[in-house]
Amino acid sequence: MIIRAISEIRKSIFEIILIIAVLFSLLYLLLLEGIFIERVGFGGLEIETLYLKLDKKLIVEVGRLTLPPPQEGEGGLPEWIGEGINLLPRLFQRVEIDQVKIGDAPPLGLHYKEGHFRLHSDELEADLSLFSLRNTIYLQLHTLSLPPYSLTLQGSGRLSGGELSFAGDYRFHGIGGSLSLRKGERVEFLLSSHPFRLSELRKVLQSLPLDREIVEWSSERVQAERYQISQLWGSFDLEDPLGSLQMEGKGEGRGVTITFHHDLPPVRARKVLVTYRNDTLSFALERPTYLDKDLEGSMVHISRVGREGSSLTLHLRFSTPFDDGVGTLLESYGVAIPLRQLEGVVEGNLSIEIPFDTLRPDLEGYFHTGESLLSLDGTLLEAEELTLHLLNGRLTLHPSPLHLPPWASARAKGYLDFERGVGKVELEGLRISLERGGRQIVELEEGRGRLTIDLERGELRLPLLNLTYRAPEKSIVVDHIEELIFYSPLLQRILPDYGRVVCNLERGETLLEIEKENRVLWRGGRPITHFAVKVDLERERAWVNDFATISFGKRPRITIKGVTIDLTPLLEGERGVRCGGEEYLVALDRVLLKYGNHSLPVPSGYLNAQGGKMTFVDRLHRGSLSLTLQEGLFHLTASSISATTLNALLGVSLFRGGSYTLNGDGEKGRFMGRLTIDHGYLSDLKVVNNLFAFLNTLPALVTLSNPGFDREGFLVKRGEIDYSLQGDYLFLPRIDLSSDAMSLHGNGFIDLERGELHLKIKVETFTKLTSLLKKIPVAGYILLGDDGQVTTTVEIRGPLEDPKIRSLLPKETVEFPFHLIERTLKLPFKLLGR
Repeated sequence: MIIRAISEIRKSIFEIILIIAVLFSLLYLLLLEGIFIERVGFGGLEIETLYLKLDKKLIVEVGRLTLPPPQEGEGGLPEWIGEGINLLPRLFQRVEIDQVKIGDAPPLGLHYKEGHFRLHSDELEADLSLFSLRNTIYLQLHTLSLPPYSLTLQGSGRLSGGELSFAGDYRFHGIGGSLSLRKGERVEFLLSSHPFRLSELRKVLQSLPLDREIVEWSSERVQAERYQISQLWGSFDLEDPLGSLQMEGKGEGRGVTITFHHDLPPVRARKVLVTYRNDTLSFALERPTYLDKDLEGSMVHISRVGREGSSLTLHLRFSTPFDDGVGTLLESYGVAIPLRQLEGVVEGNLSIEIPFDTLRPDLEGYFHTGESLLSLDGTLLEAEELTLHLLNGRLTLHPSPLHLPPWASARAKGYLDFERGVGKVELEGLRISLERGGRQIVELEEGRGRLTIDLERGELRLPLLNLTYRAPEKSIVVDHIEELIFYSPLLQRILPDYGRVVCNLERGETLLEIEKENRVLWRGGRPITHFAVKVDLERERAWVNDFATISFGKRPRITIKGVTIDLTPLLEGERGVRCGGEEYLVALDRVLLKYGNHSLPVPSGYLNAQGGKMTFVDRLHRGSLSLTLQEGLFHLTASSISATTLNALLGVSLFRGGSYTLNGDGEKGRFMGRLTIDHGYLSDLKVVNNLFAFLNTLPALVTLSNPGFDREGFLVKRGEIDYSLQGDYLFLPRIDLSSDAMSLHGNGFIDLERGELHLKIKVETFTKLTSLLKKIPVAGYILLGDDGQVTTTVEIRGPLEDPKIRSLLPKETVEFPFHLIERTLKLPFKLLGR
């Protein structure tokens, strides 16, 4: 049975082999001629239009090959794929498949010949070689081109256990470099580049799903002459390559120009280091400069690249004066700080974040400076240490000592709120010492106050001094200077009833308007009570109303014209006249000086004052007048002056014609001097009228001689009067007056308080009578005496308005005969010369 069974098996195997041999023989004969199959399918695989032919090796042509999609969870490669790849060069001479369709993937054309695979589709062109070893497929990628992405690859790789790795070169939108690639759950890549240009970078950025602002900043705002990628790592999901793209890397650009803002000059840098990580693109600048400013350490960040909420952040670091360049930079982003730095530098660290969806900047920065000279809207400030913190529209001043040279200092802290348009600065230890011309104008020690700021109106207000600074006009205004009196020694002397000050810093002009009770300066018979003082600091001049001009300098000069100056309040005040240490020159033009009942017209004169010394000089049409006051003492010299000037000085209308000299020395209420008369008339004085009316009644006047008194008055050819003022008494120790007719000699005093006169006058003979009698020697001696003169003495007493004249005439009348007998008896001896 066993032998029979074995015999049957052998018979069956032989029949099968024979059938297979016949079939293969038939297939071989068919392949030599070529086989065309319309459609075939099995196990999920479908082939349309299959053509087989045997030449040296098998030739396969397929119109369409459809493969089932890979099942989820499949790992690694089926072993037959690797074995099939190795069999391909042995079995197939050429394989051409017009379309390979795998699942929903786009159809792909496949061409195999002599170990080369060529793939092509609308999105792919490839030329590669494959071989398999130990379940690993190795590939040599001769070229791979992805036209939609402007990407080409070249290199080698392997596929093992469902993972693909590749290393080679790439070219992407004209940018070339090396690339390594690995496909696992995601596709990961690592690449670097050769140097490339800005135009090539723009093409790359435009091909990526990036926000327009990101593209603008990366290729328009930041531009370099040459770029290079040092290293770029990334990964993506094949199902959504661009949407799932993640990258980290760094590169650099050389010869960089960065435009932070369209209204600003660009920043230039030697090199920019570009880093991309965690969806943030960072630009670190090497040797950056903005205008002439060093911005070393500055950076630019673009965060959340390609995602919602992406934004740009500028980190600017600079060590430079806070000048117009820095100010314009801040103003471009909506923050106007009216601060400029003239000396020193500020260490600045400023961050500007700009969300791409709103483009509304978010600013924060710190500014610190040491000793420096600043300008705040044209006002100079000295800072020892100054720290500012900027947060959006709010600028905070940390406690810092500030000086307003040379007259103010304080420790300040506060803020400026640009969004609300207000600001407040607290001032501690406020010290103000404003001095001009040796006079203290404002003086404040260790004060406290608050500076309020209205940014919309451009006003700074210091309520402590009622002071307002108006930035648009660059002016300082004090509307009620009476509130300044407590801090102003100058105003304490002036004590204005009302006043205001407007100081224009740009034009260097100051206008001071005050209402003040005044008894010194008069015009039109009324005291001047409104004073408008305009000061031009640039020209060093000032104007007071329309009657005074002041020139500043080492020797201040004041010109006063067309007013009346009443010196009585000045000279009779408790403090009198005081001058500072500077020298003042006061020119008087058509001014009337008054003192009590005395007045003096001054056509042209000047007053020189320095320290405690004051000298007045009047350049008169005739003669000159000089008055010096020093430490309560005065010296008066009036030489060859007119009767008009003398009457004005003395407050009388006594003198007419002639020339006069008046001297005086002393102090208030106690002085002495001399009056000299040269061919002048004494007139309009009750004393003189009464005196000559009385003299005309004397017997000696029977000669009918002219006493020298007529309608013009009493002509004094030469006269001297010594005087001395002692309190309420004016003493006249010597009176000598002479004319063609007679001479008067006497002394006395005047009680000024009571207005009473006490004089004793000796009247000497009339000159015409004595001249006649002297021609008769004997008669002249007998009648006139040894000196050839007849004399009489009178006493003048009573009120100045109408004094009484009393004479010793009875005594003289009685004694006259005895004098005559005596001279008669002595005549022989005189003739004999004894």
